[in-house]
Amino acid sequence: MKRPVILSLLLFLLSTGICAQGLVAPPKLGKFARDPLFNAPNVPGKTFSQIHIIPYPGKPGKYIVGMTVNSGLPGAWGGKGGGDLLTGVYDIRTDKFTPDKNAAFLNSRRTEFGLTFHHDGLLAYFESSRNGKYTGYLAKRKSLQEPFSIVGPIQGLPRQSFWDGSLADVNGKLHLVHVYKHDIAISPLDPSKPALTGSPKIVVKTPAHGRDANSPTPIVDSRGELIGLSHHVMVNANDHWLSFDLDPSTPALPFITTRNWINNGGYIAGTFYDADSASSGYHVSSVRALWLAGGTASIGKKMEVAAYIPVQGVHPVPWVFSFLLLSTDFRKSPAVIPGVRGKLGLSAAFLTTFSLGVHDPLSGKAYTYIDVPGDPALKGTAVPAQCLSVEPATGMLALTNTAALTVR
Repeated sequence: MKRPVILSLLLFLLSTGICAQGLVAPPKLGKFARDPLFNAPNVPGKTFSQIHIIPYPGKPGKYIVGMTVNSGLPGAWGGKGGGDLLTGVYDIRTDKFTPDKNAAFLNSRRTEFGLTFHHDGLLAYFESSRNGKYTGYLAKRKSLQEPFSIVGPIQGLPRQSFWDGSLADVNGKLHLVHVYKHDIAISPLDPSKPALTGSPKIVVKTPAHGRDANSPTPIVDSRGELIGLSHHVMVNANDHWLSFDLDPSTPALPFITTRNWINNGGYIAGTFYDADSASSGYHVSSVRALWLAGGTASIGKKMEVAAYIPVQGVHPVPWVFSFLLLSTDFRKSPAVIPGVRGKLGLSAAFLTTFSLGVHDPLSGKAYTYIDVPGDPALKGTAVPAQCLSVEPATGMLALTNTAALTVR
């Protein structure tokens, strides 16, 4: 569906007193609790301190999973002691995780941590003390069926004790997303060296003074372009926060609050995962939610706008569908609407509604493209947005988080 007139009708600049992504976080559909799938005995190992997930390119309904097995990875799956890395594939159709040995060559007798993937599944980042010095490494493979091999340690990393790196494209060019001092930054990465080739650019400032941001997980559009971040901040222990744009002046939204230390998570559509250092041992916990990714594009280009729900399986009847709500402003005090999950974060003035369509049962995604007019006056404008999702089977109505549709 194309709506080339939307932005031209809603031209405005957000006032400086309003948060650029609004004040409403994604509504949770249950409790944050131990995940029934990504833990032993479904995953080889005893404890798990990190997880990262990307859609399997070209195979709808399948996802490539990377994990740090904190202890107990058998040698048959590449375990060598200390923290080890593990890969595998999750299939929505069978609800089964199948481990493989594609990370086996990345492990050493020292500590490995934080395996994350580029959206194409051919490049990976991890951290290791394999040579006596803890640092970040780049790995690659020629095809999705082959194991990863190490390209080398990444040169030019900021001098600090860890980076929690991940890989994403920014304006079509490969970048490392990483912790930088107290904040989260992006740095251009040349994979052939491998080396950072520019200064870090902060994209998320810690929302709590004196509390470090960490564990960035890229939120990308269908092209793999970075549009936001799921991350953590050392509030309480290390709560889960979300940033739906790359503007460091936009305050992050608190999402999962818990007494346990949680870190380095991932997501499949509307299910978010975190490593959870509970007293029973490090494991993966998860929560289901509804969320809007927002959108960004340059003038004269197409803007993808996508919303996500938890995957429904192969034959959901009927499918969940969503409406895209646009307004001229965010509400300073989000409103509760009786019978509707979540909160309304948009001003009722000039509230406009469009169909976003049904959510694909294998990806949990509903989306549309907006043709951004080629008017230079649009550059730097943003339209406040939110989604209303409808589940016909139960009659549930739910509002997602607020986000902005931004013209670069």
